[in-house]
Amino acid sequence: MTHILKLLFSVILCVVALSFSEPSEAQEVEVVTEYLAPFQIRNEDGSLGGFATDIVNRLFDITNDSPNVNVLPWARAYRIALSRPNTLIYSIAKTSQRSNKFTWVGKVKSERFFVWGLRDNFTQPLGSIEDTKGYTLAISKSYNSAIYAENNGFRNIHYTTRDRQSIGMLFKKRVEIIISSEQVIKQVIMSHGYDFSKLIKLADVPALNNELSIAFSKGSEADLIRRFRLAYIYLDDSGELQRLREKWQVFDDQSLVLSAKVLRESE
Repeated sequence: MTHILKLLFSVILCVVALSFSEPSEAQEVEVVTEYLAPFQIRNEDGSLGGFATDIVNRLFDITNDSPNVNVLPWARAYRIALSRPNTLIYSIAKTSQRSNKFTWVGKVKSERFFVWGLRDNFTQPLGSIEDTKGYTLAISKSYNSAIYAENNGFRNIHYTTRDRQSIGMLFKKRVEIIISSEQVIKQVIMSHGYDFSKLIKLADVPALNNELSIAFSKGSEADLIRRFRLAYIYLDDSGELQRLREKWQVFDDQSLVLSAKVLRESE
C-alpha cells in the first residue's frame, strides 16, 4: 500500500507540475555524451542506444522537450557541459569535486572501482591500493580516475584517449594495471574480443566509487531542471527505471555503505 500511495503521489506531482508547461515552452535541449557500453552504445543502424540513453529518451518523452544529441570524446563533452547553460550531460560520475559544478537530475548506476591486472602477472589480489602504485598504469586522460591517479602517488602513468586503448595496452603487456568499474571493463573487453577471465581484481579503489548520473550544466533554467527531475522521479517510482535495469542487466554495484561495513568488520 505504501508503494502504491508513493507511486500515486509521484504521478500526480509529475502531471500537475508538467501541466504548467505550455507546449510552446517545450524546447530543444543540447545533450552531450560519449560511447560507453552498456550505458551509451552505437546501434547497428548508427543510432544511439544503451541503458542510460533509454532513460534519457524517456525523460524527454515525459517532459515534451526535444534532444539535440552530440556523441563526443568525453573531454570535449565535459567542457561543453561546464560552459553552456541548458546542456544535459550523461553518463557522468557524481564526485565530490564535481558536485557543485553541475545540477543533478538522477542516478544511472552506483559504481564500484577496482585496479585490474592480468592473471599471467598476478596470482592473487594485492593487499591494498597502496601496493598497486608502483606498477605501470594505462588510463584515459579525460576520466575522473586519471585525476585520482595523478593526485595519489601513481608514478608510471600512460595516458590514452579511450578505455579500449587502455585495455589493449594491458592485454599486449605494455602496462601492468588499469582502473575501471567491473561492468564497463567487461563490456569493453567482450566487444573487442579479449577474454575477461584472464583479468584479476587486485584492489578496491574506494575513493573512485560514485553514482554515474544525468546532470545539467550550471546556469540552466530552473523550470527545465524541475521538469527533468520530476520525470526522473516518475520513472523511478513507477517501476519503469527498474524494468530498464532488468532489460539491460545493469544494477547498482555494492553500495558504499555496505562496503564500509564490510571493511569495518574485516578489521
